[in-house]
Amino acid sequence: MLHELPDYLRKKHTMLIGLWVAKQEPDMTIFLQPFVNQANKLSEYGFKWNNKGKEIMSKLFPITCCVDSPARCAMLNMKRFNGIHGCTYCEYPTVKIDNVRKYPMIENIPKLRTDESVKRQMAFAYYKYCSSTQSKQVDVLGVWGPSALMNLKHFNIVSGMIVDFLHACLVGLTELHTNIIFSNVAEEYYVGDPTKTHLINQRLLSIKPPTCVGKTPRGITERNNWKASEWLTWLLYYSIPCLSGLTKKKYIIHLSLFVRAMNILLSDSITPKMLHTANELPITFVFQFGQLYGNNYMHYNVHRLLHLRESVKNWGPLWAISTFPFENENKLVLRMKKNNSVVDDIFIIKMEWIMDYNEDYSMEEINDLIEDYETFEAGYNSHIENLLKPNGMEHFYQALHLKIIDIYTEKTDNIPN
Repeated sequence: MLHELPDYLRKKHTMLIGLWVAKQEPDMTIFLQPFVNQANKLSEYGFKWNNKGKEIMSKLFPITCCVDSPARCAMLNMKRFNGIHGCTYCEYPTVKIDNVRKYPMIENIPKLRTDESVKRQMAFAYYKYCSSTQSKQVDVLGVWGPSALMNLKHFNIVSGMIVDFLHACLVGLTELHTNIIFSNVAEEYYVGDPTKTHLINQRLLSIKPPTCVGKTPRGITERNNWKASEWLTWLLYYSIPCLSGLTKKKYIIHLSLFVRAMNILLSDSITPKMLHTANELPITFVFQFGQLYGNNYMHYNVHRLLHLRESVKNWGPLWAISTFPFENENKLVLRMKKNNSVVDDIFIIKMEWIMDYNEDYSMEEINDLIEDYETFEAGYNSHIENLLKPNGMEHFYQALHLKIIDIYTEKTDNIPN
């Protein structure tokens, strides 16, 4: 994704530069090393492109990475969030509660990780492994050993790993909080009895959101099928009006801390004063979360709220860099999968074709095209050309696209011009 592009183009014109096809998760060293090598060349030597007859030299600098927690831990070769020292942003020593590692608030503030400290721990972990007579690998404060990303120039392996608010705040913490208050019958905050659930559904379904909200509300009883965008609208707009009067005021006030913080961090522009406020609100929310609902619910997604402020300070509002556009692309990729065999060249042809012919089309139209496998194989026939127009993207994007394709795709005679 090119951050220099405007937001609406940035999310619309993502580029696929790697694909792992296997039953097991990838070895991240093998998967990432080709990207690291080529990205270093692009940042050092750059590439030339032509704009209205003028030759320009540009360089590519990979500075951010936004993935979910399991992928981030694998990419950094660190322990997962459910292990001791499982946070990739700080050296928090997790606590075992009900035989599961949790993140309750502690008196001693854990030390924040830095690019330098993690790389030092990677080197030390590798040294310990090489000098040990035992075959079992030992971590150093959650770091198993070197990562391919430690050799990626201009990339900070701590601050460059952005907190993904889709998985952390929406399908993570917001869903967790909602399930807590709807499932724990014996607790005073419980709102899951039939009478209250019916009233919440009535309030929710009576809301008529403006056209800027993509989906109309679905009942709270259907929350297991909600998408991330629905959890977002529930958190920001629906939760407090729907829950007011059905539980004690202290629980509504507590939820409002989270709601207000997310409203600030999702703003179009954020002042230093707003950022300071958005730092205090999550601290209070996380501290009270354990008091109100119990430390057994202090999951990693609750703890990650404490790192949102630093991510926004470095890289801008939460909406600017998230996994939302990549999740949408994943849906497109999955629709291309026709069988369980190894993905062949036709998949790459499809992806190149979609990126080249990427104008204002709906997902329904693209899905219709993907359903017609022969249409893709046939090439740019009249049906496709009538449905989609060539995008006319900026020369810069086209040049970079071709450069990436040259690096990662071996040109063969069977790929159509």
